[in-house]
Amino acid sequence: MTAQKISYNFLLALFSPLLAFFLSWRTKDYAYLRGSIIIFITIYGFTINVNEGSDASRHVGRVFENYTHGNLGLWLSQLWDILRFSPQRETNDDVYIHFLSFLVGSVFGIPQYFYVFVSFVYAYFFSGTIIRLLKLSKRNEKWILVIPFTVLLLIWVHIDGIGTVRTWTGMWVLVYAAFSYLDTKKVKYLFLLFVPPFIHIGYFAMAIPTWIILLFPIRPLFVFIFYCSSFVISLDSLAIIERLSKTNELAESKAGSYYRDPEDEERAARQQEYLADKTWYKQLQKGGIQRYAVHTLIILFFITRVSSNYFSNLEKKLFLIGVGTIGFAEYMSFLFAVHNRSYTIGSVFVSLAILIFIRRGGLQTLGKKIQSIHKIGYLFAFGLLMPFLVYKLSKLFYTLSIFMVSLPILTQFGDDLNVSIREFLGWIIGK
Repeated sequence: MTAQKISYNFLLALFSPLLAFFLSWRTKDYAYLRGSIIIFITIYGFTINVNEGSDASRHVGRVFENYTHGNLGLWLSQLWDILRFSPQRETNDDVYIHFLSFLVGSVFGIPQYFYVFVSFVYAYFFSGTIIRLLKLSKRNEKWILVIPFTVLLLIWVHIDGIGTVRTWTGMWVLVYAAFSYLDTKKVKYLFLLFVPPFIHIGYFAMAIPTWIILLFPIRPLFVFIFYCSSFVISLDSLAIIERLSKTNELAESKAGSYYRDPEDEERAARQQEYLADKTWYKQLQKGGIQRYAVHTLIILFFITRVSSNYFSNLEKKLFLIGVGTIGFAEYMSFLFAVHNRSYTIGSVFVSLAILIFIRRGGLQTLGKKIQSIHKIGYLFAFGLLMPFLVYKLSKLFYTLSIFMVSLPILTQFGDDLNVSIREFLGWIIGK
């Protein structure tokens, strides 16, 4: 019965992906709901506009250039080089994209649909996290609280994360594995925890807080001290970069591209000011106002001792992983890519833990005084998040094709026809 409903959802999605997606949320069949999420996100990958000069164009172009040869022996040789951290210049640096590129380009021979496969993998782990959240506990709190914290979870990385191919796919694999292992204790999820570094090499570093906090009995106070100390203690960045650069060629390349030289700060700041968009919400987003919202929630839950006295073991672990990852991000501030991505990963874990707590009615278990403090803290945090929410919605309208509303197949009749919702609305109103 579920398979039949998923088939009907797919047929409807061929006509209108958005309509099929929204109608599926009326069901209590979680397998069907997960299938509909996967269908929607996969079709989104089908409609991605591969504009010249974009990241999407670069990834698809590399599949056309280097992965349509059909030579398995050559591919295995390149894979061995990647595993030895010495990838060839014409190949990708990570196992995941190297495998997916060969699968799409040589095995199936449809390199133009690279992002359809990327989107399917992304959707599988993203939907797995969402469905596990819904199945974990019934909603015992009013929607007025549940909706904002659901938005808080989804605001960081949703379908806009597909374009990077590796980074945010790796994050959702990490989140799904950690969440599932804590919920079920099944060994398969423990193995899945160590997959992200094969999706993006950066997870050899960015997943460290998750591995340590999940697998070892780390005291919450120690994590909070680590988090607080990260704002006042600086690491010897030059020594770390130099040591990384001596490891191998790949480490040298990555460290060089991720490193932010303090001597170049002034020049970079002038360039950023020149190129900056003056829109108010983009300026606040670039200033990192959303991070202050997360810090507000972390401090609120620690100071009121809710995270230690009222969280379940699952919520506590997820929360500590998030806090530890954000502390790690602060220590890695000289590696701007690791810093920014770790901040986002930590924010997702913190948001997930709090949403689970809110959904099960955890706020109702607190004393009236603590409830009042928390409600004030929530209002302040979400006030800080509003510019970031507007920015993300604006970005979504720029990336979501108008054909996600109806007839996505028409995107195959030319890139000029495939416009975003924002571009379509601009055309309608004459801007």
